[in-house]
Amino acid sequence: MGLLGDRPGLGLWLGLVTTLGAIVALSLVGPATGPVWESPRALFWLVVVGASLCVVAAAGVIAVGVRDRTAEVGLLGGALAALSTLALVHGLTVPGVLYGPNRAVTTASLLALPAALAVAAPLLAARTAWAQTLARRWRLWVLAWAAAVTALSVLLLADPDAIALPGPHDPTAVAAALASLGAMLALSFRQLRLYWVGELRGTLVGALGLALVGITSIQWVGDRPYGAGFWLLHLIDTAGVLAACLAVA
Repeated sequence: MGLLGDRPGLGLWLGLVTTLGAIVALSLVGPATGPVWESPRALFWLVVVGASLCVVAAAGVIAVGVRDRTAEVGLLGGALAALSTLALVHGLTVPGVLYGPNRAVTTASLLALPAALAVAAPLLAARTAWAQTLARRWRLWVLAWAAAVTALSVLLLADPDAIALPGPHDPTAVAAALASLGAMLALSFRQLRLYWVGELRGTLVGALGLALVGITSIQWVGDRPYGAGFWLLHLIDTAGVLAACLAVA
């Protein structure tokens, strides 16, 4: 049998990552960037409702991890909770609804994936001694990060201009986006490898959901708010987090 035959789901995973990644990239920098639908209220409700659902779903994943005493599930839930909490801040601070022009709307968006990956670090470096130590104490690790992300979220909501981070096209932002993309795809691939072992459908769906979340990092190569790629990325992010939460739980 060929490589794809020996690795069930690999073709689907590769197809999703390459095809959707290309569509998103072209919608951000190609001719598709032209059509613009500028609606702060639509964006506000899309992100706030979607991120709120994701926060609840991620909390459910953490609860499953605690119940089953499973570090893998708990750490993934903590990562998705951190991502969803900062996404909620991103939605609440959309200029033109509750706030005027501010920095928090981009700061929260840029920090969301790195924060999630920081929580999931013990899974990304699972073979190292420090990661194994953290995995055994994953409840305290997740709790500490939940407190840190909550404090950051409160700060950004109270003072939306407290933290200034580089915007799209900035070399630092692009480097962070590429690093986040690579790390999230590695986390996704970890779930795919679990599917090869047990062929549990949930691990395959979880791998695809995490891949969708990773693809959203491509947003930092674009600079046209409310374009086609802009709206597509917000939908992909919500769908990816909810799929990952449901599948992992």
